[in-house]
Amino acid sequence: MARIPTQTRVLELEGRSNKGKRLVKQFGHLWAVVRFREEVECFFGAPGLFIVPAGHPSDSLAMRWIKATTSGLAQSVDDFTVVSQGRGAARED
Repeated sequence: MARIPTQTRVLELEGRSNKGKRLVKQFGHLWAVVRFREEVECFFGAPGLFIVPAGHPSDSLAMRWIKATTSGLAQSVDDFTVVSQGRGAARED
């Protein structure tokens, strides 16, 4: 499993489905990438990013997997549209 570099990436998400809109309303539009995996079972072996709302611990109940490209960039998915991808403050896991 590949690790995200020392600087944590921050994604700006916009709700697409009712579930996504509820999560963005509840936890905010900024989400931190905790880790990248080249194969995620829930995506049938496709790559994915494990994300949590920015400022929440990595074991937050809001944590979730979203699809990614093989280079580790987030992709828009059913629940969310990825508005932007940037770097945030350093994080320790």
